[in-house]
Amino acid sequence: MKKFILLLITSSLLFSTNLFAQETAVTTVTTVTTEVEETQNEVAPVKDLAKEKIASIKEATTPKEKLDDSWGYFDPTASISPYTNGLSVRYLFDDTSTGDGQVVSARYDLQILKFLQFSLEANRSGDPSRLHSAYAYLKWMLVQPEISPVGLSIGSRKRLAWHGDNTEFDQGNDSDAKNEKLDKSLLFAAASSHFMEGAIQTNLYVDARKATVGAKIGLSSRIFVFAEGYKNYTDNPRVESDFVGGFEFYNINNTKAVLAYEAESEKAAIDFTVYY
Repeated sequence: MKKFILLLITSSLLFSTNLFAQETAVTTVTTVTTEVEETQNEVAPVKDLAKEKIASIKEATTPKEKLDDSWGYFDPTASISPYTNGLSVRYLFDDTSTGDGQVVSARYDLQILKFLQFSLEANRSGDPSRLHSAYAYLKWMLVQPEISPVGLSIGSRKRLAWHGDNTEFDQGNDSDAKNEKLDKSLLFAAASSHFMEGAIQTNLYVDARKATVGAKIGLSSRIFVFAEGYKNYTDNPRVESDFVGGFEFYNINNTKAVLAYEAESEKAAIDFTVYY
């Protein structure tokens, strides 16, 4: 009988100890869970604020409508203009303080069937009384950059006019004939990537003469800052490389203005484009 009572007391003590341990564990888990929830509640507003900030930046810099990104400063991009017609004029300042300068180029763009673009470009030389050269471009978009991580276009450029007094291929070396042949007719490829629905863009252009890289970032839905440069890898080029930086301004009335500074010429330029 005594052994039975002793066994009963021992079992009761063990049960009580186990129950106490379980209650302690539950209390500890509850406390930790509460602390974690409180920490999450403190962090959540910060996360929400960060998300709202990112969303507001994206909203402010994302273009509200399709913009013409079919050309960089120097060369075509992979994009096709959303407008049927476009007319661009570039004015190069000799003196920004007085506004003296001259129109150095003009370009007409024609969008065809949403995936083809024809461009006609005319250039003036340092002598404003004569035409320097004229070129025709035909670009075919294979992959649209607005809906793909990387857009791709291919095309060709054909020289239509060349003034006899031009000296670009008259340097008296063996590379002149080769370089002039490339200038007369060549093929090109362009790749473009758009991020944040067009708020950030990168471009790559390659042909048999040079490679051009560029990028632009939206400061607002209609104002972009851009930089672009090219490397000429033909033999004995007169200009080995050039770099330009500036701002693009899009207007709701189907116009675009570009303010730029050219490193090679050390001059400022303004482009103005009207679409119709």
